[in-house]
Amino acid sequence: MKVLFEFYDMNEPILNVVSALVLKPDKVVFVGGEKLKKESYRRPMENTFRLAKAENMQIEYVPVDIRDYKGLCAQLENLFSKYEKHDCMVDISGGSDICLLAVGQCCAQKELTVLSNRIGKNKIVWLMGADAGKELKYDLDLSIAQSAAMSGGEFVRNGHADPDKMDAKMLEMIPKVFEVYKNNRRKWPNMARYFQQLGNPKYWSDGETNIRAPKRITVNGSTATVDAAILSELADAGAVDDIYMDANTCSFRFLSSQMADFLKDVGIWLELYLYTTLKNSGMFDSLEVSTVVSWDNDKDKDDIINEIDLVAISGVGKIFVSCKTAVPDNSVLNEIKTLSDRFGGSFSTPVIATMCDLKKEAPAVFRRAMEMGVSVIDMDDLEEKALTKRFEMIKKRFDR
Repeated sequence: MKVLFEFYDMNEPILNVVSALVLKPDKVVFVGGEKLKKESYRRPMENTFRLAKAENMQIEYVPVDIRDYKGLCAQLENLFSKYEKHDCMVDISGGSDICLLAVGQCCAQKELTVLSNRIGKNKIVWLMGADAGKELKYDLDLSIAQSAAMSGGEFVRNGHADPDKMDAKMLEMIPKVFEVYKNNRRKWPNMARYFQQLGNPKYWSDGETNIRAPKRITVNGSTATVDAAILSELADAGAVDDIYMDANTCSFRFLSSQMADFLKDVGIWLELYLYTTLKNSGMFDSLEVSTVVSWDNDKDKDDIINEIDLVAISGVGKIFVSCKTAVPDNSVLNEIKTLSDRFGGSFSTPVIATMCDLKKEAPAVFRRAMEMGVSVIDMDDLEEKALTKRFEMIKKRFDR
């Protein structure tokens, strides 16, 4: 039986699971503080292995007093003796300093196979034992569900945009519609309000995508008016067709009900454009848009929920993006930084993407972003090649 000993790391969740995901032992023995007695501290590893389809991997938890050095040495000696007839490996990538010192003490008395995972370099290095000096390169593809699970949270669903429901035609259309949106930013909110009124069945001529409605619609004292120029540009982009207007009425057909939903959402086009551009680039293993995550993954329904506009994952590195069409403030920076730290740890980068020129329009916010380690993507970075290059630079931060 192949046994891997892991030292539970409170600060960097990925250190608890990545070696097991790569080496696929028959059993993982987690050694850590007294908190390992609690289900809430065991659940993240179990959920991560389940999502990786490694449910058959046995798990043993060994809670110890990590402040009692002599006691810890004795416990480790007994533990290593218990499994000495098996193929055992000791991973020192994570854990407290005292735990690692105790391992060193045991190494002086027993012949142990000791390894370290160089996360970021994507390789495991054998430090002691018969294979000392051996290196194993790996390519580990993590999903947002696994990333959330190892942090003690849960990927719940996609919100107002589901990538699994976007076909090739929609993906081709998004950059074209984004150009229409970008060129008409000031007028777009009014047009979006007009589209929102068209969810009323009284404006459907033959199903929800075939529209026949007044040019001007007033609801609760607020009036939204169709913009013929924007509608024409959307037709050129392929988002609508069959446009006909007379003095009072406007008729047209949405490309699809999904396109209709997107056009009714005033703030969705930046995140859709970033998602499509990054998907076309092929530089990430996993991409999610409009990602709804829960801060815990227990059985009760009293969860803290957040929606992250875009998550891009390459190997163990993760990028968390907040998209803002208006000028962002410091609260936006604080939110995406918090989410990045919570669900990505140190191998993640928070990003704020905005349609404005942040350096000119909000220089204090831009400086604050730099101080916090939040990367900024603004108006100057939104051309496709520039955007791809920008994300390539952000991605390089994962290489250590």
